[in-house]
Amino acid sequence: MARKVGQYLSGLPGVVRPAQFLKRLINNRPLELSQVIEQSSRDEMLSLISSLKAGWQKAKRPRRIQSEIDRVKRQRDSKRRHERKRSAEWIDKVGLIEHEFGEPSFSALNPYAEPTGSCLDAIFQGGTVRCSIGFDSLTRLFGISRKLLPPRLPRAPHCRSARYGLRAVLFCMTSLLGAKRCRWLCDLERRKAVLKRIVARARDVAPSDIAARVATALDPLLK
Repeated sequence: MARKVGQYLSGLPGVVRPAQFLKRLINNRPLELSQVIEQSSRDEMLSLISSLKAGWQKAKRPRRIQSEIDRVKRQRDSKRRHERKRSAEWIDKVGLIEHEFGEPSFSALNPYAEPTGSCLDAIFQGGTVRCSIGFDSLTRLFGISRKLLPPRLPRAPHCRSARYGLRAVLFCMTSLLGAKRCRWLCDLERRKAVLKRIVARARDVAPSDIAARVATALDPLLK
């Protein structure tokens, strides 16, 4: 350490003998030297604090609500942030249904096979999904925000939380395709192809009664 200090001082202008210069500095300016050392320690501490992650620092307290308008605005902004966070991964993207039943995937065993998928298999076998939570949720299946799904969807019975089964999925399909403003499967040819493959998939994996319900709901949309 002393050698490094001496090498540093020898490079400064006006310093001929670093050891004697440092000794004279300590003797002549002890108070100023102590203040410099203290300030240097404080600077290092502040630099360390600023480099820490934001989560380690003390959280800022929310500003006190001043009026009813302020409370309503804060509540609305909080809901919007929550909505963006919970569905930002797949909003305005191709949903699982359109992706699996509308886009061909190469298969070495059957290169000419029609596009199909397993995203609806659980629904066809009596399962349920959440609205906007999970990989196979309604928002993920259709690729749209839960705000754009039909209101008052029929919920699956005997579930503690809100879950949706085949009835809700078919209701979403018929409502979205029958709306004046198209939000799902807007291309007519692609729509017919996807719906035909959904009906065929239901016949392959679902019980006969569920396959019949799927065909009854989607056949009018194929005409």
